[in-house]
Amino acid sequence: MKLTLALLARYAEVDPESGLLNLTGGGVGVFGLKRLPAEFPMAYALRLRYPEAEAGQIFQIALAILDPQIQPVGKPTDFEITPRLGEYHADGGHGTYTIAGTVTLAVESPGMHSISITIDGAIAGDIPFQVFLATDE
Repeated sequence: MKLTLALLARYAEVDPESGLLNLTGGGVGVFGLKRLPAEFPMAYALRLRYPEAEAGQIFQIALAILDPQIQPVGKPTDFEITPRLGEYHADGGHGTYTIAGTVTLAVESPGMHSISITIDGAIAGDIPFQVFLATDE
């Protein structure tokens, strides 16, 4: 299982019939906040690629918010997936599995943060984002 796409968005959904990913504001990564600490929900999208032999297996996905010192902040999000090959899958090709959901971004200080993404406990990638204190001006 390999992570091939990971991003934050204003809105993200996966069509259950086709697996098509629908995004609005994909790639958002800078947040101006009036006060810290703060927690706020944000949509995310992940696309995974896997060999045929991994179809039907259960995988544990975890998302953890990391602060500028690369320390966990807030409560991690974790869930299981079981990818299946679709009816249009070509023999010998890789399968893809697309996930859209919402994660709570917990931030305590300004600076560069990230969402660490693990698959079965192994780091698969991350989504960086920046937080700054916004002024009323």
